[in-house]
Amino acid sequence: MILNVTNPLRELGIAGADFPGMDDPAAIGRNVLPSGNVQGLAAPQIRRVAGEEVLAYRGSDFVYGAESDPRKLLGQFMAVADASDVQRFAMKYGPLELCRYDLPLGSRGSQASMNHDHEACMKWHYDAEPGFLIEPVDVWLRLAKRTEAKVRIAFLAQTGDHAEITSDLIRIAFPESTAARLISALTSGTPFRSSGPTFAANDWVGIVRWFLQESVDDLFSAWEVRPWFWWSKGVLVGMFTREFIPLQLAEALTASRTWAVCSSCRLAYQRVKRAAPSGPTRNKNYCPKCKGAGIDGKERQRAYRDKHAKGGQQ
Repeated sequence: MILNVTNPLRELGIAGADFPGMDDPAAIGRNVLPSGNVQGLAAPQIRRVAGEEVLAYRGSDFVYGAESDPRKLLGQFMAVADASDVQRFAMKYGPLELCRYDLPLGSRGSQASMNHDHEACMKWHYDAEPGFLIEPVDVWLRLAKRTEAKVRIAFLAQTGDHAEITSDLIRIAFPESTAARLISALTSGTPFRSSGPTFAANDWVGIVRWFLQESVDDLFSAWEVRPWFWWSKGVLVGMFTREFIPLQLAEALTASRTWAVCSSCRLAYQRVKRAAPSGPTRNKNYCPKCKGAGIDGKERQRAYRDKHAKGGQQ
């Protein structure tokens, strides 16, 4: 579990660990300049550039918000649904610093993104809005939906709800080519031969887990995730906000009993108090949004009325 940290580098006696802000848990997951020269303290803004909604902020010269506990970061990222959610998330945790190709700003890409035009990409992100660095809101929304879909698929595979792992859901969770491979593996009726083990045709859990593992590995590589292991606490932390997403996603996928799929909206969410019920007789689960809308109470009332209506007919 990712917990509050102060300065893991200093604790390990590593030179250069005295970066201003590193003793402030609120700075974790955000870029803090070694010089401590924080300029242009303006909150991230949603702007429109050439007809496209973007998150605009002032490069690396920022310290935003007062979010000191990043354990809720993944769940809050998965809930991002529009531009205002993007802005709120960035104000708490900082921007993702990803380009429109889903790569870290400044990255020249990899074999996974052969169409990445590095020079044109950097010119747009750094120059399109003078004085600001920008990220497309669409990138955030796509990645949030993809992350939620991965957690949902992991939960549904584990609980045996295979009918809900539809082709449409798979296409949300994975890039087009990967989605096509997974759909074929699940529907071909023949054993699936991965680059590692071979899975039986009916081994949904094994096949799904293989593709999820492969996708998280790709994120670690593409997003240049270089976590620190903080020895005394036994936790992994990242320097950039984007690094927390694959770190916590890996944790969520390997401990999916702490996550559930809402019985109303059918979206994955993190259960804070106890593990999600499993098996064919499990109770219904409701995410905080649906609970806040009173849907759980309405469902209980409907079930009560239905039960007594059937009893009256006997």
